[in-house]
Amino acid sequence: MPPYFRKSGTKRGTRRQLVPCVGWVSDVVERLDRLSDFEGSQGWLFPAGATNKSAKPHAEAGLLNDFLTAMPGVGWSPHGVRYAFASYVERDLGFAPSEAKLILDHHEGVEPTDVTGLFCSSDPKIGRKREMMRAWTDWCEDWRDRAIRGPRAARSRSDDN
Repeated sequence: MPPYFRKSGTKRGTRRQLVPCVGWVSDVVERLDRLSDFEGSQGWLFPAGATNKSAKPHAEAGLLNDFLTAMPGVGWSPHGVRYAFASYVERDLGFAPSEAKLILDHHEGVEPTDVTGLFCSSDPKIGRKREMMRAWTDWCEDWRDRAIRGPRAARSRSDDN
C-alpha cells in the first residue's frame, strides 16, 4: 500500500506497507491482475473505469466498504476482519501479544517514538508476515470447513476441553 493512502503516509516518506498474499488470496490477486491488464490500467488491481469522474487511475479507497454497506444481509466490514485478526492470531494461533501490528499497523509495528525503526530500518519482515498470514488463512479455512459440516463441528476449541 503506497504511503499516500495510509493514515501515517506523511511519517514514512515513500516506504510502502507490504503484506504478503498467501493461499487462495494469491490466486485471486493473480486473476484480478490478468483481468485488470488493459490499456490505461496502469497496473492497478481495481483500475478506474472509463466512466470515472475522478482523475484517479484507481477505484476509490472506500469502494469495498460502500459495496458491503449496500448489500442486503451483510453485517461486517473490513475493520471487523482487522479486529478478528488482532484477537485470534494471539489467542488461537500463538503469536506474541500485539504482534498482529506487523500486518495491521500502518507503521508496520514500529512504535512512533522509535526513530531508528521508523526511519533507518529497511526490513519489511516479510517472512514473519507470511507466516502470520499463512496461519490466519489456514485457521479461517478450518473454521469455514467446520461451519459447513454443521453446528457440532463448529464448536470452539475451548468447548472440546
